Amino acid sequence: MPLLTLQGRPFVGHQTRKDFIKGLHAAADTLSAAAAADAAAAAASGRMEKAEDIRLRDKVPYAAHFVALFPLSTLARATGTTVSTLCCYSPSIVLNVITQAMCRYALSTIRQGRGALVNLVAYARQTQQPSLPGGAGFSAITVTCFLAFIDARARQKAARRTATRIDKPNYNRTGASSAPSTRAGLLWLQHFGFDFGLDAVITQFPSPDRAPMPKETPSLYILAQIELITIDASLSPFIRGHAAGWLAIAFACCRLTQAQMANFEFTLAECIEFSTSRSKHSDWRRMCARCFWLPRTGILGSSDWILPLADMIAGTSYMLRDTDARGGDPSLATAWSNRPCLGSRLTASFRSLLRRVGVPDTDMHRYSPAGMRKFMPAVAASRMVAGDARNCIGGWAKSLAQADFMKPAFRREVRRNGSEMADRYGVDGSPIGHLLQQQIDACRAVVARHGLAALPMHGGWDLLQR
Repeated sequence: MPLLTLQGRPFVGHQTRKDFIKGLHAAADTLSAAAAADAAAAAASGRMEKAEDIRLRDKVPYAAHFVALFPLSTLARATGTTVSTLCCYSPSIVLNVITQAMCRYALSTIRQGRGALVNLVAYARQTQQPSLPGGAGFSAITVTCFLAFIDARARQKAARRTATRIDKPNYNRTGASSAPSTRAGLLWLQHFGFDFGLDAVITQFPSPDRAPMPKETPSLYILAQIELITIDASLSPFIRGHAAGWLAIAFACCRLTQAQMANFEFTLAECIEFSTSRSKHSDWRRMCARCFWLPRTGILGSSDWILPLADMIAGTSYMLRDTDARGGDPSLATAWSNRPCLGSRLTASFRSLLRRVGVPDTDMHRYSPAGMRKFMPAVAASRMVAGDARNCIGGWAKSLAQADFMKPAFRREVRRNGSEMADRYGVDGSPIGHLLQQQIDACRAVVARHGLAALPMHGGWDLLQR
């Protein structure tokens, strides 16, 4: 069954294959030009851009030019037609339909598929391997030989790098994941009409059984030092704003994707409530808005850390606003940008912050941006907080934070319908807001008891035990 359909699309008359291919490339150029014009218009108008719009704008030109390179037989298989019938449709319509379907996936997935196909075609030409009729793919034997070639080349390259990486004694990459990754890219391309006979080689080159390399949760010392940055008036507003944004992600236990789609609605006595337009569900069709709570009082006992956060997010819908700094380091910024901080720029902001609090470059690999949201659950686990309470703090499945009456739309309706319903459904954030503040209070007690300078830079969770 084809992934896509052209039923109901208007015919434009029969075209030669050569003219149809030219039309595909022209349509791809048009989409790229439209994306570039939209980016320029956004910059000129000063409007606030959303994360999903930026990601889509990055994917469309890449996917469109990739689809324009597909053989006609592949496009026909993807749309459930024949090549002669396909050439009766407008090239721009065919390109738009397949590009829209491809853009449902992450840009990294599209790049993985394109890289796998480019390498396979280069290998087939070098070894003079024939393609399937119409150029829609290669035989299972060719693909098996290609994956074996990729596996051997990656292992040799990894061995050479390991021998030369004296500066990183923990560098232990083996190249064993290269062939499974390439196979995954080819499997993904089969959704768009390619045929690689992968059913015959599906059990070969499995993903390597390697020990996971989990990242550490930033320690209490690191979070307290970040809070000190937010209240240091001698630093630029960009450094302080990004420090407050990372602190908010840690305190609210919010995923990065959700943090860049945040809507701050109103403030409460003990915490700030905000909602995001996406839940943690992996199925995009089942995602919905969710509420989060952000404690007002920080680890150092003050709410001043919120001030640079409020200045940064004014009029936006994201907790980490991008800057004009080259590479994303906020210490090099001179102005705010009207877009969220994403991708490599997000990582650059995070690492710049770690360097500022004293984490050496040799220890930088121990932490990742996604690990910030694990701080509050780690504090709760160290304090032996009950499992259901930790579930609420993390906002995980089957917790109070995922309940229907915690949805932003429901809570707005409750607030409009009087205090009785508000008391019944806990609009003040109880018990989630109170649980979060309790963890912050416990952190503050540890800092007061031992002193910030005496806390370990890494770990130190045993100091939080009751």
